[in-house]
Amino acid sequence: MPVPTNLDRAVAPAGASAPKNIWIAAGEGDLDRVKDCVEREGISPTAADEFTYTPLHAAASYGHLDILRYLLSHPSAPSDAVNVTDSDLDTPLFVCETVEAARCLIEEFHANAKHTNSEGLTAAQQAFENEHEDLAQYIASVTGESLQTEQEEEDVLGEDENGDARTDGRELTQEEQAAEDERLDAQTDQLMARVGEIMTRAEREGFDPEDELRALVSDSVVRQIREGMQTSNLTDSA
Repeated sequence: MPVPTNLDRAVAPAGASAPKNIWIAAGEGDLDRVKDCVEREGISPTAADEFTYTPLHAAASYGHLDILRYLLSHPSAPSDAVNVTDSDLDTPLFVCETVEAARCLIEEFHANAKHTNSEGLTAAQQAFENEHEDLAQYIASVTGESLQTEQEEEDVLGEDENGDARTDGRELTQEEQAAEDERLDAQTDQLMARVGEIMTRAEREGFDPEDELRALVSDSVVRQIREGMQTSNLTDSA
């Protein structure tokens, strides 16, 4: 589903229509207005609206490749703008709905296709859950992921009497443990990156970041507890 955009527009003089903001312009494919916002009004390609979406998210969501290329190539864009995240740690790749948009981000601007969001999903997994199968398969072909539905996973492992996935009591292999360690390290790196983003924005905009930091850490702790319980079920069931 395309991302929402900030619907607030600047107040225009009487009798004149208000100009689009950059998020609406990016979502509507209005390249001229996007250029005007960036070059004349000095708005960053990674500026977040009230929903924490950026013009890059809006352009990626609606598949406007010309705007993606313009924003990501503009001198004002941060060096890693293609991997900018919203409050759910979704990068623009996560909101793509077409293979063409994903291909532009990955092949032309080197988007991190292995990034995981706040739910621990990759862009391929999220696309698969949203039933964008061609998109999911393309991203998975880049990352080497194996996409399985919950039913397919249950068919492989089966379930115990509580409905939990069963592993026949086996421990994780060395490769599986290494993958799990890598996943946890990646989550930690993403958490710290998000903290850095909040602190930088707070310093720039002059607000107290405590509430946002508290919410971010709280969500992270809850997610880790939930994932830990799931892992325990997998390794303890017989």
